[in-house]
Amino acid sequence: GTDFFKQADQANLGSMFKTTYTLFLALALGEWDILPVIPADEDAQIDWGALIFNLLVVIILLWIAVNVVVTILLDNFVQATINADNVENKLDLLEAQAANIMTGGIDPLIEEVLKLFDCSEQLSRGFKMLFHNFDYDQQGYLDFT
Repeated sequence: GTDFFKQADQANLGSMFKTTYTLFLALALGEWDILPVIPADEDAQIDWGALIFNLLVVIILLWIAVNVVVTILLDNFVQATINADNVENKLDLLEAQAANIMTGGIDPLIEEVLKLFDCSEQLSRGFKMLFHNFDYDQQGYLDFT
């Protein structure tokens, strides 16, 4: 825009910085009267090229800004929803574990056994000792009948 319109308004569009500042003001939806689009004289003609250029820049940049804001808001909403679901799932899991401990079952027993051993070798030895203690008739398998 600077190359095309700097002859029309040297004060606002004379350099890249001035053009950027002028378009920023237009993008902020204020100060449209400083743009070279609207002439100060009533008899002067409107620069339709500058008008179309400025409108396109504002519309495109506002469209991008709206998409960015909506994306950020949706991402934050999705993350908050996921975190809330994770907290709810964790509470459900803790309740289920508490109910399982109260009713018995093998899961709490295995969890407690795993807490006792530091490495897989110790765990293996512990299970072998447990098996040999339960295999009272020395047949090599457990019979619950």
